[in-house]
Amino acid sequence: MIKLWKLRINYKIVFLFIYLIVLVTLYKFNLIPNDLQSLKKVVLSNPDSILLTFMFLSIVRIFMGIPGSVFCVLGGLIFSPLQAALYSLIAYTTSLIIVFFIGRYLFADKLKSWLMKKNPNLHQLLSNNGTKVFTVGLLCPLAPGDLLCMMLSTLDISFFKYVTIVLITHVPWVLIYSFLGYSFQMPLPIIVLLLIGTLLITLYSIKSWNKVKAQKGYSKGL
Repeated sequence: MIKLWKLRINYKIVFLFIYLIVLVTLYKFNLIPNDLQSLKKVVLSNPDSILLTFMFLSIVRIFMGIPGSVFCVLGGLIFSPLQAALYSLIAYTTSLIIVFFIGRYLFADKLKSWLMKKNPNLHQLLSNNGTKVFTVGLLCPLAPGDLLCMMLSTLDISFFKYVTIVLITHVPWVLIYSFLGYSFQMPLPIIVLLLIGTLLITLYSIKSWNKVKAQKGYSKGL
């Protein structure tokens, strides 16, 4: 366990250095703007470099524990809403495909063992109706999406089904976060509508989660 923890820390340090190197490089070439208008000028003058950097950081963020929503909002600041949503969705899906293979082939047994000891009720619920539980859970923005996807990868589901669940649950949030990023340039009513949409989806996912628990009779201890 200690060795695993040290390995995890080392990986974080490595990717932290990568982030720092990228930031220093961007700063050296005057690619870090001080305001939104300057940011737009940088994007227009270096579209390919900015896009590649954005995609790279959006994918490797899983190794740093950075939520994908951060880069969706950032994408909305840099690109148009639809471009931001498309780029973020591609990067998001790619990163969660990496999570799938890491979870299935490196940590499957450890995750199952940990969950059985930590919360046997939840383990039983996932064993009986795992895909539905994870689908509802991934719809909630408060849930740790990367961890849920890794746990989802340990179930007996195909890669295609995993990707389908990821897309179904993440497309709404990618769109909302991308438009939220872009909303800094939009009227206040649009921002309010986006926040209301976020709240409604959150409440729906929480209600659905409670319903799943109640139907299966595992509310206690979850």
